[in-house]
Amino acid sequence: MKVLLVNPITGERGMFAATPNLGLGYLATALRKNGFEADVWDGMKKDMTVKKLEERLKKLDYDTVGFQVYTCSVEEAQNALKLVKSLDPKITRIIGGAHISGDSENAMNQLDADYAFRGEAELGLPKLLKKINGEEEVEYARSEEHTSELQSHSFISYAVFCLKKKISLFFLLLLLFLLLSFPRLSIL
Repeated sequence: MKVLLVNPITGERGMFAATPNLGLGYLATALRKNGFEADVWDGMKKDMTVKKLEERLKKLDYDTVGFQVYTCSVEEAQNALKLVKSLDPKITRIIGGAHISGDSENAMNQLDADYAFRGEAELGLPKLLKKINGEEEVEYARSEEHTSELQSHSFISYAVFCLKKKISLFFLLLLLFLLLSFPRLSIL
């Protein structure tokens, strides 16, 4: 199963991210460890457009697309969800992120998605996708029951970001410092 994890383009003109999206990186790494093909498409990167997302979706034939949704990107996420559905209604559309965790009931009413994740998804998303594939039965589990499991996850596979430019030694050292200095926190 091919999965694309998307951080939608926001309406903030000129706003872009200089660093990889670590949250989607952790999710992609968890999916890859569970046998899925997973890619990250970060709309916050410079020069990303809706047309580029559409081209990617058409070219690589994904089975599932997951969207990271912040309150400031709800409208853009809804537009991207509609785009995915218009290209292929059989693609499973999943939403998660801060907005979904904070207001899941309203989010499911305002966003046209098939599934939503509230809280951490590193353990639950691979299980859900296996369930969709008919590979595994899934039982409901609260995220706080798996906090120690989440903390045992390994580092991110940076291959999911398809970094094309050379990263400076400074950036790598800074990233290493941050990863070693701040243990991952689980949001319950």
